Amino acid sequence: MGTLYLRLVAPVYGAVGLGLAFCFASQGAKRVLLPVLAGTVRMVIAGFVGWSVVNWFGASLSTLYQIVAIAAVVYGVLTAASVLGGRWSVRSVSSA
Repeated sequence: MGTLYLRLVAPVYGAVGLGLAFCFASQGAKRVLLPVLAGTVRMVIAGFVGWSVVNWFGASLSTLYQIVAIAAVVYGVLTAASVLGGRWSVRSVSSA
């Protein structure tokens, strides 16, 4: 099971890293709503969709891992799109 997981999900760990990097950047910019929603979408895909497919359709463990991998890619893409597509304005710092 571990080997199968690493073979199917590990190649997309970069998408999770990308999503986390942009999520932390958005925290620094105080614009976290969309990256948090992207994490929620990842959880819904991996958790609910994965559970549903296994429970209702009898999917294999390989299919579940593929759904987890898709959820990771969706998270990375949505987080990157929310940060790169957003309007981050540079605030001027007034001297006191």
